[in-house]
Amino acid sequence: MLDRGLSFIWALAAVIGLAACDRTATPDNAGATRTVTPVDSEPPAALEGEPDEPVGTYANRKYGFSVMIPEGWAQLTAAANEDGSIFEDKKIGADLRAYGADNEGDADFQQAIEALRDGTTDVEGAMVGEREYRGAATAEGDRIRIRLIKTGSGAMASVMVRYPVDRAATLDPVAIRVLDSLSVTP
Repeated sequence: MLDRGLSFIWALAAVIGLAACDRTATPDNAGATRTVTPVDSEPPAALEGEPDEPVGTYANRKYGFSVMIPEGWAQLTAAANEDGSIFEDKKIGADLRAYGADNEGDADFQQAIEALRDGTTDVEGAMVGEREYRGAATAEGDRIRIRLIKTGSGAMASVMVRYPVDRAATLDPVAIRVLDSLSVTP
């Protein structure tokens, strides 16, 4: 069951990436973009033995969202259709998937939540307001944390962080900071 659950969660990330269509963020007056979701202003948690320094940022212009990338995590795969990207840290066995997708009539957002819940029996998660879902699961020795946000342009942004459960004490704060950093524009 856990093998099916983890496979399903990875498939969910792929579906979110593949279900997307072109959306453009609309800037506010004077070219500034309005942030719908706050970015954590505290410095990110350091990975084991690394200094607490600023990190990189992945910005998806197609769907109008950005997320911080922990120091030392390299881009593994960028979607050819510009829907998202995958980053990894091979030395700790972790990865981060950031994707945007179409959310016509809110169906894709609800389907993504149901897929996560149905994909494994060990899921904890809930809606945060009307526009956001946060969840976590443990499967096959991995801890998975996910955040889905509806954007103002009829799309959604999805960020998922996966890391070994035996390193959760160290990496839970990093994953939470990454998810907290997800920022979308209308």
